[in-house]
Amino acid sequence: MKHRSILRALALVLVMAALLGGCSKEQPDPSDPILPDGLPLPWEEHEVLATITDSATLAEAWDPLLFNASYSFQDGFADYDELTTIEVLTFLRYCALHEGDWVSDGPFDDAFYENMENQLSKERALALAGRYFGRDVINDENYPDLYTDAATGMEYYLGFQKGPDYDTPAYDAGEPFRLTKIEQVTERDYIAFVERIESRDGETVVVRNQYYYLGRHDDGTFYLTGGVSRWDEYYDAELSGELTHFDTVLGRSAQRYYSLELLGEPMAVGERLLFVGLQNNNYAAEYKSSATGESLLTRELTVDGQNLAFASLGETIHGALYRNDCLVITSSRALYLFDGDLEFINRVPLPVVIGEAYDVSDDLTQVVACNDSGVSLINLAENSSELLLAHPNADGDEEQQVRYVTAGFVQGDSKIFAMANGYEWTDSFALYDLAQRSVITYPAPYSRLLYSSDDGGAVILSADEDSIAPALLIDFATGDLRQADFDHNVSLMPSRLAGDDLYFVEQSEREDGKQVYALKIHSFETAEDSPALFTAVTEPHGYIGEFDLLAILPDGRALIRYYFLGTFGYGITAG
Repeated sequence: MKHRSILRALALVLVMAALLGGCSKEQPDPSDPILPDGLPLPWEEHEVLATITDSATLAEAWDPLLFNASYSFQDGFADYDELTTIEVLTFLRYCALHEGDWVSDGPFDDAFYENMENQLSKERALALAGRYFGRDVINDENYPDLYTDAATGMEYYLGFQKGPDYDTPAYDAGEPFRLTKIEQVTERDYIAFVERIESRDGETVVVRNQYYYLGRHDDGTFYLTGGVSRWDEYYDAELSGELTHFDTVLGRSAQRYYSLELLGEPMAVGERLLFVGLQNNNYAAEYKSSATGESLLTRELTVDGQNLAFASLGETIHGALYRNDCLVITSSRALYLFDGDLEFINRVPLPVVIGEAYDVSDDLTQVVACNDSGVSLINLAENSSELLLAHPNADGDEEQQVRYVTAGFVQGDSKIFAMANGYEWTDSFALYDLAQRSVITYPAPYSRLLYSSDDGGAVILSADEDSIAPALLIDFATGDLRQADFDHNVSLMPSRLAGDDLYFVEQSEREDGKQVYALKIHSFETAEDSPALFTAVTEPHGYIGEFDLLAILPDGRALIRYYFLGTFGYGITAG
């Protein structure tokens, strides 16, 4: 039952995230989504066999199917495989609450949640999936919270339970959604037209059109087969800068990036980019060309015929690294090695269980990790562990403790760089020389900070939104600490260090009120900024754009993801 509260919270987060939702010379129309096979874009000219506008049919399609889809799948989906198990179960739970025999007024206490009859059973979930998706779309092969009741043999999804009944507004109410019509576009396919309504400058306007592809059961009721959406042009961003654009990573668009759980950062492997992530409870990896963004190879990560997610049950997967021509998946109990073609090679057990993320040396012989004692060096060949750095303060109340939380190899695996945190602050950094068995400690200079590092050094920046402070640079080769002017506030935007260059996204406001997001490079060697590599300009509509620096490639190009409601994508900047 330990996962119950986590899943309850996660289900709520997914619903809230849905509510808040969100150049290149060859920049494609960012509103062109990936469609279900063979079906038209609703806003383009297409054949219509019939148009359904009668209130009885629209009301039946609206509650609960399209009402809940309007919240749960605002960005749409081209294929059922795009949906995570939690997304599907959250949607089905709310549809189930529409059915009067499954609602409850509580009390919602521990006894309520521990009663399996109040949880969503697999039997009921499959029936709901058939009704609202037309088929079984629940991928629970590796789902950790599928609980089997020993007494009855019934299976339940923990965290998806009964709740109070809810009132569904009328299909044409516009609070904030309204269904305007359903078009029949083939003998078996339909498109529902849903508008999202908001107030802008005192007027009620349609800010987003959401379209849902439907099938129809023999009894005339509808079910979901896909969806697309399109923001009003007011929410599009103006893009400038040369960018090699690509649409998806591991099948996920930049719009649905939140449903993709990447393991670590994208990795440069020769002329390729390697992405590793969790797709609907299955681990997979994808190579893309770093020149064109074209997908070169996508493969499920399997161990002796089983997906890594199933093969590693009982372990915690921490991350993905590329070492010694191998993809290395790090878990709490072992290293899983895959060759350059993503085929499984070997499982290397760890001599101790490691509860947090850790780093592996380039030759795969050593591991550095933070544990209960501090920072330890693990020798895989000798099956031994050595404590290098004790926690600065592991005693007393949790609010008073200071512990190392991250550690990694730097300087060709000759040194270790570690960060120690207090309860709600960063306390210090440490640079440990493995050859000299010596350590240099750097007190954290700011109450709120950002930091980034590469093999040569680290930069520490103030994260105070109301002030600008100098950057502090640590040279890993010498251990020297120096101060450098940096007159930008990057507290809300990403930044990454690459040698003497800091890649950062600067957010500003123009005189006309429009918001500007500019990717630049600051050279600490010359103390100058480069011209903007890529820029996005948005209307002052109140939504904060998302601009992620996913990686800096060895040749200095930046791999980015941007999402500005109506404009989104992935791309690689020019060299």
